[in-house]
Amino acid sequence: MPNLVSLDFAVHPKLIYKAHIINLLHRLCMLQKLTIPAFQNISSILTCISNLSTTSLTHISFFNTSDAPQSITHVIDLAGVQGHGLANLTVLQIHSTYSAASKIFVGERNLKDITITSHDPASAADIRKLLSRIGQTCTCVEEVKLTFESNSRELIDKSDVVTFEDITPILCCTGMKWFMLSTACPISMDDNDIQKLAESWPSLVSLWLSSRPGRLILPNRRRLSFKSLIHLAYHCPCLFYASLYIDDPCIPGPENLPVFSSPFNFDVGFSPIENPAEIASFLSKVFPVNFTLWYGVDHFLSEGEHWEDPDLISPNIKGRWSER
Repeated sequence: MPNLVSLDFAVHPKLIYKAHIINLLHRLCMLQKLTIPAFQNISSILTCISNLSTTSLTHISFFNTSDAPQSITHVIDLAGVQGHGLANLTVLQIHSTYSAASKIFVGERNLKDITITSHDPASAADIRKLLSRIGQTCTCVEEVKLTFESNSRELIDKSDVVTFEDITPILCCTGMKWFMLSTACPISMDDNDIQKLAESWPSLVSLWLSSRPGRLILPNRRRLSFKSLIHLAYHCPCLFYASLYIDDPCIPGPENLPVFSSPFNFDVGFSPIENPAEIASFLSKVFPVNFTLWYGVDHFLSEGEHWEDPDLISPNIKGRWSER
């Protein structure tokens, strides 16, 4: 099968299978898409791909299987690798710790779509290091999605808060269209930070800066208000989805408000609300009539803390509330 272009190797991540995968890669010169388990150490597989003299591989996905749901990559070592087989990759999806994943981003990469899923929430330092590596090596990246699987609140270090400064290393990637950073606690950032982000990413279509599980709110962090939406509307005309944690009670006045032009999905997660009528009035002015307002924790959890009195808000904003 030398002309095979797509291979999905759905097996348990046992060490014995790695040799078979490497052997196949040497024979499948036309292969474009590869999906394999998230072995604990994928150094040899990535080294093999890098050293291939001829390869068409553009998409690679390392996943965790249903019989090994917590299977995740912990070791990636590309030290001394000099081949160029990884240069063709445009899509990378990997279940890995952020510290291990950062080892992939050495030298220039042509990646456009990067998804990294860890099991536990990553530290602020690991997030900053990973985003810095991506920003330095993948200047043309358009989609970055960083998330984690665990819903346990016992894993959260309350002193380790992600700040906007941890995100800034990737703002240099000005072609960003889709950015997702899921954190254990709300990110420390304010409206000026969102303005900087929006100005850096004018092509943005989707922005997720929400936390989960979403019940630990730490003091002494910068806070977002609804003014952040004004910056996004001004600078990101293509934006159609935003997920933000808003807990600054400031509501902008009605004068000279920009309007999102396309159908919009706005996710407030578990943001607190004390003045629903004022918020409803503001949202009705910046969003088109056919926008959708999401609330609750996130896509992955079926229960969560919701905004109070959604029925009071819904008629005023002419949107619909959709509980996750």
